Amino acid sequence: MKKIYAAIGVGAIVLAGLIVGLILMVSKVENGHVGVIYSINGGVQDEVLGQGWHLVYPTERVIEYPVRTQNKNYESLAVATIDGKTINMPVALNYHVDSEKASAVYKKFGNITIEDLEEGYIKTRINDALRQTVSEYTVIEAFGERIGDIKLETIEIAKEDLEKDGIIIEDIMLSAPQPDAETQKAIDDRVKATQELERKKTDKLIATEEAERKRIEAEGEAEANRIVQESLSEEVLMQQMIEKWSGAQPISIGGEGVMIDLPQAQPEEAEEE
Repeated sequence: MKKIYAAIGVGAIVLAGLIVGLILMVSKVENGHVGVIYSINGGVQDEVLGQGWHLVYPTERVIEYPVRTQNKNYESLAVATIDGKTINMPVALNYHVDSEKASAVYKKFGNITIEDLEEGYIKTRINDALRQTVSEYTVIEAFGERIGDIKLETIEIAKEDLEKDGIIIEDIMLSAPQPDAETQKAIDDRVKATQELERKKTDKLIATEEAERKRIEAEGEAEANRIVQESLSEEVLMQQMIEKWSGAQPISIGGEGVMIDLPQAQPEEAEEE
C-alpha cells in the first residue's frame, strides 16, 4: 500500500507540474496588439503573434506592441521661435506600431514597454520635429495665425523620422499655450493693427466705389448733352423759332443776320377811306 500511495503522490506531483508548465506556456496577446517572441536561446523571432491565446516555451517571453491607434498627450514641449522666444506647447499624438516591423522595434529598443517608448524615444522625436518647425516662425505666428502650418510641417517631419523605426504617426494636435504678459500685449497690438488695416481697406473701397459711381453719372450726363447738341441743326432751330414766333418782332436767323419781317395786316378803317 505504501508503494501505491507513493506512486499516486509522484503522479500527482507530475500532473501538477504539467499543469503549471502548461499554464506557464500559455500567453495571451490583447486585442489591437501583436506579440513579439524573444527566446533565451534564439533571440527575437521574425514571426509575430496575433491577438488571442498562444502556447510558447518556458524559455520564451512575449512583449506586446499596439497596432491599433494609441493616443498620447504631452502637456508641455519646450521649443524656441525664430525671434528667440521659448514657448511650451501642449501636444496630443495619435500613432500605432507597424505590425510588419514589430520585431524590428524590439530589436532596436530591446525589452521595454510601449509606455517607456512613449515617454522616451517617441517623445524626443516629436519634440525635435516640433522644434524644427517652430524655429521658422515668430512667437505671434506660433500663437495662432500659423498654427495650422506648424502642425502640418511637424507631422511631415515626425512621420519621416519615426516610420523607419516601425512607429506610424497618424495625427498630431497642437494647442496654443497660455502667453505671458509681454507676448499677450504683442498679440493684442497685432490684432488691433490688423483691425485698423481692415477698416482702412473698407473705407478706401467705399470711396473708390463712390468715385466710380460719380464718374459714370458724369459720363452719362455728358453723353446725353452731346446727343442733344448734335440733334439741334440749323434747320431744326429755324423751324422751332418760326413755330414759336408771335409776329410782334422781326427775328434774325443764321450767321448772315437774315431778317424775316412778315407784313402786318392794315386796319379796316383805312381800307374804307
